[in-house]
Amino acid sequence: MIHLLRTSPFSGDNIGQLNANISNGDIIVLVDDGVYLLQHESINNLAGITDIYALAPHRVARSVETHAQVKDIDYAAWVALAAQHTSVTY
Repeated sequence: MIHLLRTSPFSGDNIGQLNANISNGDIIVLVDDGVYLLQHESINNLAGITDIYALAPHRVARSVETHAQVKDIDYAAWVALAAQHTSVTY
């Protein structure tokens, strides 16, 4: 399962929902304002549970630094991941 985080973790309860629904073997893809998870305190806990990918053009456009445990991906890699998994969006 891909957990697609599109909204900022600093607004709403999307991180709570994500934590409640994440399972072993799932992945998280950060797009749009979801890349701000890289600046949120919960990044370390989530990175310890699952693989996290950030859409590099979205991260760079928002001047957000990457995280050692997060892999930058491009659009082609995002499409490849989406083709392999079902997804849920927050």
